[in-house]
Amino acid sequence: ASKQMPASITSIDRDMIGQSGARSLFDLLEIYVPAFHYLSHHWEASHMGMRSIIGDRDDKYLLVVNGRVMNEKTHFGALSERDMPMLGDIRKIDVVRGPGSVVYGPGAVSMVINIQTDTFENSSADSVTAKWGIGEEFGSLDLQKAISFDEGGRHGLLLYGGISDYEGADQSHAPLVYG
Repeated sequence: ASKQMPASITSIDRDMIGQSGARSLFDLLEIYVPAFHYLSHHWEASHMGMRSIIGDRDDKYLLVVNGRVMNEKTHFGALSERDMPMLGDIRKIDVVRGPGSVVYGPGAVSMVINIQTDTFENSSADSVTAKWGIGEEFGSLDLQKAISFDEGGRHGLLLYGGISDYEGADQSHAPLVYG
């Protein structure tokens, strides 16, 4: 279906996420999506952009999770889901780049980030994943558990959660200099 879309699409699957070493959704998109960029802000959340379309209102893209638009009609746009450091429950991400993204509706001027997460029906095995980074002072632990409600395994519950601390590199090792 995505091959018939009148747009440029970048698809990122679970294997690509695991191979990337990305520590956040921002890192992941910057690795795989051409012309994607995000900028740190002095006192609020980072801003995402595509093809030099970026602003401090974050209303030029749509963030969709399992078919639901996550954008709020406030200053921040899509605040939830985008700063999550744990990527273990993501099954696939499709990024619709450029003007073709407007087929998704209002707000999709520069891109649409369409995230599909695991469900009970398509989850992988139960897992515990620990990550630790020394140079960037990063640590995370995520847990995934599927609980079946019947013998056939057709109905159930998928639990996914975790804890993370991402301090980033020390200022003396990676100075951020504003021009």
